[in-house]
Amino acid sequence: MRRPATVITAVLAVVSTVTAVDAAAATKAKTHVMKGHYDVTALPDPTVEATDQTGTSCANINPAAVDLHALKLPAKGLLHVVLDGTDPTGALDWDLYLLDARGNEIAGSNGPNSHEEILLPNVGKGTVTIKACNLAGAPTATVNYQFTYKK
Repeated sequence: MRRPATVITAVLAVVSTVTAVDAAAATKAKTHVMKGHYDVTALPDPTVEATDQTGTSCANINPAAVDLHALKLPAKGLLHVVLDGTDPTGALDWDLYLLDARGNEIAGSNGPNSHEEILLPNVGKGTVTIKACNLAGAPTATVNYQFTYKK
């Protein structure tokens, strides 16, 4: 009569193992991706080309040449932002910056053309601002962003 007790013990062991595996899977963080894009219209302000060389991040630029876009990040993760301006010649110029909630620059891309890109790992939860500056570019550009995080 020991056989039913052995079978019951084996069944309980299997059920316990399945329950433990299900509980572990339920607590594992899932990867989420938040994507978006928007169009920017800003008049060029070539006077900033001189201030750009001093590292002022478009601080002295005409306000009509800057676009600010707030982005709420739901968790800590990887943020990728790309700005592409209309530039058939390859000689026009936009810059791209990322600001924290206090307005401090936390990343930037200030190459010599209208394609700018920021890849920032481990950016924290909260609101950041994407800052696009038209230095000497066509008046329109597109910003695409992708935020990857686990929750």
